[in-house]
Amino acid sequence: TLVSLMHINNETGTMIDLEEFGKICKSNNALFHSDTVQTIGHYNIDLDKINIDFMTCSAHKFHGPKGVGFAYIKNGQTVKPFIEGGAQERGYRGGTESIHNIVGLKTAIDISYENLENDSKKVLSSLINDKIKEYGSARDFPSIEGTSKLSPYIKHGQIHVSTIWKKCNEIKSKGIGYRKYINELGWREFSHSLINYFPEFLKGNYRKEFDKFPWVKNEKFLKAWKSGMTGYPIVDAGMRELYETGWMHNRIRMVVGSFLVKHLRINWTEGEKHFRNCLLDFNKANNVAQWQWVAGCGADAAPYFRIFNPILQGEKFDKEGKYVKKWIPELSKVPQKFIHKPWEMEMKYQQAINTIIGKDYPKPIVIHEEARASALKAFQSLKKN
Repeated sequence: TLVSLMHINNETGTMIDLEEFGKICKSNNALFHSDTVQTIGHYNIDLDKINIDFMTCSAHKFHGPKGVGFAYIKNGQTVKPFIEGGAQERGYRGGTESIHNIVGLKTAIDISYENLENDSKKVLSSLINDKIKEYGSARDFPSIEGTSKLSPYIKHGQIHVSTIWKKCNEIKSKGIGYRKYINELGWREFSHSLINYFPEFLKGNYRKEFDKFPWVKNEKFLKAWKSGMTGYPIVDAGMRELYETGWMHNRIRMVVGSFLVKHLRINWTEGEKHFRNCLLDFNKANNVAQWQWVAGCGADAAPYFRIFNPILQGEKFDKEGKYVKKWIPELSKVPQKFIHKPWEMEMKYQQAINTIIGKDYPKPIVIHEEARASALKAFQSLKKN
């Protein structure tokens, strides 16, 4: 008998005690398979110590084109991860080495915890030697490797913030890049201080006047946002990067967050929940603090009337469209002039490059100017109340 638990997912309320369930299966002489989908990073388990025979972790996506995760088989039989999809052809769920190296499960595909700690030190060394000098400016451009990429290792215990702080302080020439990066570590600690001294921060709006904010419930728009089908390329690229890799560039996190809570006026808690289920570097304090920051309802939050224009954000930080084209291949032939507003292309040009907006890629689900005006009006009503 094979007992299979499919699509274990925090968002759908199916997080369970795998160890206890494994005992039940063993007592009934049943093989136990679990698909943990996005939530493997939340379990903090050693697979060898629970009675599980097979585990698949698709992280965010079963079938590709870049199916992410790994397959685990008990008793030392492991399946090598693979890159760029191919799960269906190979007959198992699997994924990219980057995900499998980061997750930090002791027995996952013959990589030990010590190897992962060494990897984190290499990433830190790369930051200090290659990135930190230009970090202040480079970190804003999603098409280049300008951020540290240390957050997943911090999340899963392969490296501690104090280690990073110490190594950074050994830098002899401490320029703007150094200061900017140290500031980011400071913001992380600030978020933890917030939930320590104000635990209610985790349960709702820190600024209570936002309890009366006129949020909009729109499942269609929420689904389009989650799946990267809003019609705004920079937003959709970010959401697809998150869905496929479990990580999203920092600048783009702010853009997609602003779009959800201001263009769509959907409650920030929906975004917080989605990030919680998808991010490999998920951190409870950071996640809720950043979402409340972008919504304007947190401590030291961005004012609600600060609304990111997704077109201008794309043109400023992804001018050539490299990031967009990487994650939205259906826009690969769109010229730079229109890459962040493809709906403005004349139909004859759309036909010439076989990219019909509204068919091959969606039209914008909201008009920026109208959505901005609606958001500001909603904010004004909050002030009156």
